[in-house]
Amino acid sequence: PYRDGLIIDSAHRHADDIVFMVRFADASVAMAKAKPELFEALRRDEAEAIVQLCAEPAMKPVYAAGGGARRRFVDANGAVFFEVTLKASDCIPH
Repeated sequence: PYRDGLIIDSAHRHADDIVFMVRFADASVAMAKAKPELFEALRRDEAEAIVQLCAEPAMKPVYAAGGGARRRFVDANGAVFFEVTLKASDCIPH
């Protein structure tokens, strides 16, 4: 479980990034189109929340190598709602 009815289905490497596939078990892209303000609010919330991954010890080697993290939100059929991205530069002090 991730939060609020969301499940992290899998994580995989894409180029230098780690992509976390987050599934909405009870929502569809069609529902998102019907309530765009709700899903836009969730996207903004997730864009802020992904920064918490900067403190995740397991991710430090990814950032050190220049990679980042992505959370890709999909419905039960794999259709993409949205994706939020965290770049290495967001985590490594300047």
